[in-house]
Amino acid sequence: MLFKKIRLEIANKTIKSLKESFARVVSFLEKGGSLNLRVLEELQQGMSAVIAGNKKIKELLEQAAKGSDFFHVNLSHPDAEVLNLPWGMALDPVSGRMLSEVPQVFISKNVITKEKEPALPGPAGGPLKILVMISSPKDVDLGGRLHYEEEERQVLRAFEPLFQAGEVQVDFTENGSLQALRRKVESNNYHILHFSGHGDFDEEKG
Repeated sequence: MLFKKIRLEIANKTIKSLKESFARVVSFLEKGGSLNLRVLEELQQGMSAVIAGNKKIKELLEQAAKGSDFFHVNLSHPDAEVLNLPWGMALDPVSGRMLSEVPQVFISKNVITKEKEPALPGPAGGPLKILVMISSPKDVDLGGRLHYEEEERQVLRAFEPLFQAGEVQVDFTENGSLQALRRKVESNNYHILHFSGHGDFDEEKG
């Protein structure tokens, strides 16, 4: 997974328009009525224009469309309201899909302050590293427990194409305890934690 930090460069006039569009969307939702499609499209078009006009983002999306790389895109801007806009709705100028529907792109956000920006932790290097933890309540009898081996087989089966390409590594905790989880995450740098488990409530206690 490749980490890209991109600052959103947006004109003040455009920022004002985007905020007004978003305020209209929120107003419709708060009133509980049906959302006017025109209002939603207005917001989407405004954000899509920003994305299409950002050279770095467009180049990244073109790269994602051509290859098999995964990207963690960290959007930054000094205005938290701008970052809180639903950027996942913006259209990818390359594929025409919403950014949230582009499987190779994950978006995070970071507010720029006047103080020196804290260094963001670097992503784990490739290939994609996944930690799997499977857990059952310790006081459940054998018949009610999860079948660990079958759960593990399902996870491995799901990632088989990536295994063949050498693009993924899957690791498992020794057991379903928090101590085992802590040992793993302190000694390794994973991209994803996959938790599989179940529980029950008895007399309002988990």
